[in-house]
Amino acid sequence: MASRNSRSTLKEQLQSRANVYEFEKPKLVFPPSPTSSCTIAPSSPREDDLMKSDTEGWATSTSFTVTPAVTITDLPLVPLLELQPETRMEITAKAAASPDILAIAQLQASMKDALQGLAKAFNQIETQTERMNQLTLEIKAREQLEALRNELETQIRQQKEELDALKQTLETRITEVVTNHIKSQVYDMIKESLATVIEDKCIIALLSTICTPLIIVFSILFTTALVYLIAHNRYQIQNTLSYATRPIWDKDKAPNDVIPHYYSEGLKIDSHACGLHGWKQRKDASKVKVLDSVLMSSELDLLEIRLNELDSVVDYFLIVESNTTFTGLPKETFFANNRDRFSKFAHKIVYRFLPGYALKSGQSAWDVEALTRDTMSALLRSQMSTFPSGTQSLVLMSDLDEIIAEHTVRLLRACDFGSAIHLQLRDFMYSFEWNLGLSSWRASARIWQSESYYSHDKGPETMLADSGWHCSFCFRTIPEYIMKMKGYSHADRIGGRINLLDPKRIQDTICRGRDIFGMLPEAYSYVKFFSQLNLEPSKTAIGLPRYLLEHADKFKFLLPGGCKRES
Repeated sequence: MASRNSRSTLKEQLQSRANVYEFEKPKLVFPPSPTSSCTIAPSSPREDDLMKSDTEGWATSTSFTVTPAVTITDLPLVPLLELQPETRMEITAKAAASPDILAIAQLQASMKDALQGLAKAFNQIETQTERMNQLTLEIKAREQLEALRNELETQIRQQKEELDALKQTLETRITEVVTNHIKSQVYDMIKESLATVIEDKCIIALLSTICTPLIIVFSILFTTALVYLIAHNRYQIQNTLSYATRPIWDKDKAPNDVIPHYYSEGLKIDSHACGLHGWKQRKDASKVKVLDSVLMSSELDLLEIRLNELDSVVDYFLIVESNTTFTGLPKETFFANNRDRFSKFAHKIVYRFLPGYALKSGQSAWDVEALTRDTMSALLRSQMSTFPSGTQSLVLMSDLDEIIAEHTVRLLRACDFGSAIHLQLRDFMYSFEWNLGLSSWRASARIWQSESYYSHDKGPETMLADSGWHCSFCFRTIPEYIMKMKGYSHADRIGGRINLLDPKRIQDTICRGRDIFGMLPEAYSYVKFFSQLNLEPSKTAIGLPRYLLEHADKFKFLLPGGCKRES
């Protein structure tokens, strides 16, 4: 407060000094010489004599010549106002014309402006100071409010914890009371019932004699029925428990390093496209031969779609076919009996027939499948032996229902992706109406080496995303479904349930999108498990093989809405 008062006093002083700047009262000195000159000789100015009113009539300091109206001799110093008015006016006019007086006037004006500026500055400083004081008070108030808020939150949290603890205690106590009450009521009811029915020890003994054998007989019957159910439904029970708990004890074996796939219709496959995938363009892609290799079962329709999809990018189609299934059941050689259907590709097809046989003792369907894949490895080596020296062989390894997209093969042929890569496929069931997501990963592409072999197992940890389509159990006729269910490596999923092979049931299963073996979804997370438990039919056919859409009438059973199958 004292600082503010001192500033106000200094400001008032500066304001008063900005009005008039005057010196000490001057005195007229008239020399005794006969000349008509006189001198106004002021004393030096003092700081505390500034700003005096000009009504007092003292002239400022200067030297000049006047013509007095009266004769002046040796007079004492007299004030200017004591002179005659005419003399005073003449002296004032002469003094006002002096250059020194003009300079002093200019100095006065400058000092006045400066002092007024200082006064304004003091006003601004005072205003800013008041604003800073106000902000300081606001900051302190906010800090106090924040501290109060934190304190209230702490109290609320503590009270909530106390309430939760009290709630849990009450719930526990209520549960105990209710449980004890129910137990007491049940005990009383049983006691009353027994008291009503059993009136003496003889009846009690009789009931004891009768009930004990009945309980023993019931236990034997229940155990026998349970053993019978387990024996006849062992596989179903085992798989239900296994598939329901798979997300807990198992994890997906799919490659972890998924490379994003960049493609748009008309995109040029060059160094830029290779670079998008983190690869370099091959120096001489013309020396790369592409071989597509499949094991033939009965999927003639999918084979036709596959050959037309890959015709422009594949040099040779290798097909191995047997006259028995992997489980040793006789079957038709579908490709050999329908060669004319694929005459367009005859110059590219390399076919080998593998004589089948019934399973030997101790032999499984997996053993026969492995033997068939070894036959394909031998066929690949045989075909590559005919290539010129320096040729690189790019081998596509996938089941017949795993169709790799044409643009994917063009990319792999033009770009150096390494020695091997898995291909992620869109997964479908029964047709392209039931979409299971991007869960198919076993298809692969490999630059063939001397130690390479035809495989459908996991290889490298890298996988190119969204590279084609996997259409599982996509058959035109019901008998093909029955043959596949009985003849492929997972035929044990039937588990003695012959009703699974009923044509009406199979047709209903296809149209409803349910598992054909009545099994739970094979998923490695419960999110996927429940999403596949009740599938919704897809209404889109965007991004499917071109040949399929160009011949939609022929392959209507593979498109949305075409679930009815031929018998």
